[in-house]
Amino acid sequence: MKSRLIIILLIIVLTTIIISESNAQVQRMGILQGNYQIEPNGSIRVKTFCVDPKRDIPSDSTSFLYLLTHNQKAKVRIGKQTFNLQDAINKNLIEIKGIKLIESINDTALINSLSEEDKTYFLFVVDIIENPGKITFKKLLKIYDYPFIRRTISDEELQMIDQIKDEYESMSLSERVIIDSFLNVWMSMFLEPLIRELRMSGDYTGLRFINKTSKPARIDLSECILLGEEHEGYEDLKEVMFYLNNLNQNDLNEMTKHQNKVWDLRK
Repeated sequence: MKSRLIIILLIIVLTTIIISESNAQVQRMGILQGNYQIEPNGSIRVKTFCVDPKRDIPSDSTSFLYLLTHNQKAKVRIGKQTFNLQDAINKNLIEIKGIKLIESINDTALINSLSEEDKTYFLFVVDIIENPGKITFKKLLKIYDYPFIRRTISDEELQMIDQIKDEYESMSLSERVIIDSFLNVWMSMFLEPLIRELRMSGDYTGLRFINKTSKPARIDLSECILLGEEHEGYEDLKEVMFYLNNLNQNDLNEMTKHQNKVWDLRK
């Protein structure tokens, strides 16, 4: 009975964390050096590195209005004219926005570049949205194996989750059936806001470059850049920027490994 009560308490904690209130401040995003071609009135998805794991993930409603690094290192060529990236943003020639997580599920190249843990998180989101009535407690716990999620919750919550994982594994099959039944009842109480939250959830692995003109555009980055929704400094990111500037486009094939390194530098 004690274990069952602990599990029930954890279900409440888990669901509260998942639909917790926004922190308001959005992550700054790093983009590797390279050339990015955009068709007239078109857009492309650009792989990015999140440098602020404690902040909110940008959604598709997030506009990155500020180039926080050296403006001379980021050029935009539209037709025969060349602009600094910040000027192109200010003139509404180029727009940079966040992306919905659910839209990235169909990006095969992205999925293949993720670790197994990261894939678990992507598939978890899809599974909840597409099969809301088939959620088990074990499946719900998988989300807390995901490195990004573990970095965004408190040590006390992590300790509780890890303790309950052990409790759950030691339960009999009949006890697990009871817990899963309770979970389904509890999920039905908040399923709608949870699914709504997941459908709106952003993706920290990519941003969308949008060409607002009727001419082809090319964005040339001679070094890694940092973008922000707000104008702010990046003095706290010197080690991160040094690391990103020593990566190249081929490193994006092992994106998870390098993203984890960026987060380690932020500890």
